[in-house]
Amino acid sequence: NDAMFEVVLGQGRLMVLKEDLVKENNEKKKAQSLIAVGNPDILDFELVGPRQIRLIGKQIGITDMVIMTEDNQTLSYEVHVVYDLNLLQARIRELFPDAQIRLAQLGRKLVLEGQARSASQMRQISDLVQKEILNEAVSGTGGQGTGA
Repeated sequence: NDAMFEVVLGQGRLMVLKEDLVKENNEKKKAQSLIAVGNPDILDFELVGPRQIRLIGKQIGITDMVIMTEDNQTLSYEVHVVYDLNLLQARIRELFPDAQIRLAQLGRKLVLEGQARSASQMRQISDLVQKEILNEAVSGTGGQGTGA
């Protein structure tokens, strides 16, 4: 792979290439380039300009994406669609300011580590995380809609 990057579930990420995907040839016809995603259930895309591709995370997971330009240049990427941990971490801090909890993603699973005031508070935090993640998985929007 040429690179690996992350896309947040339900959000868009703009990818800008160094050269145009489509160029006009001598006969003023546009040649076609190729964009292929290994698992379209995980990642979707749309062309938004001659060098811009908008990637949309549809489902948690890892897939590959290959871009072949009309000049037969091939670019290969590994794309990880991930949860929005920053948003979830902020929500935990807002609701449980006395807890010191960190989140990490391992594949499709989340790991909570740190200290809470009590076992009861830790269960509440765990329940909140499960509820938020379930809402993200069902809506596919991370609670924010799609944005670039």
